[in-house]
Amino acid sequence: MSFLAFSFIVASLLSFVVAQFILKRAMESTTTSGFRNLRFVSLVSGGIALMTISFFLTLGLLQRFDLSYLYPFQGLSVIFITLMAAVPPDGAENSCEAEGRYYTAAPEKRRLLMEGNSCEAGLAELAPPKNSRAGQQRPQFFQSC
Repeated sequence: MSFLAFSFIVASLLSFVVAQFILKRAMESTTTSGFRNLRFVSLVSGGIALMTISFFLTLGLLQRFDLSYLYPFQGLSVIFITLMAAVPPDGAENSCEAEGRYYTAAPEKRRLLMEGNSCEAGLAELAPPKNSRAGQQRPQFFQSC
């Protein structure tokens, strides 16, 4: 394998991994400002562009190498994504992520956390309503279980 082929493999792998994180950031940005903003559109466009680059590089590499040769390199993308997921996102120092917890990014929770409330206060205030069906009898077809 030549240095050029190896560099194409690495470029394909890195473009795929970086695209995953850019798309993740794009989706995280929708929790505070929705889908109709410039940040979301630019991040999604960049992520799609990087995925496209990775796709065509992989197709070009498959012309030259067997799938059994390239697949271990593609498997490294999962390892890289897992390792990079351990790095806290920007601004996580003042949020629940810094405490080792990740909560769904509902806009109300983010607003409460931005106002300086603790994770527990934000969760207690936004606790889901009690199940109104609790205590009801189960339907007859479940009675035998």
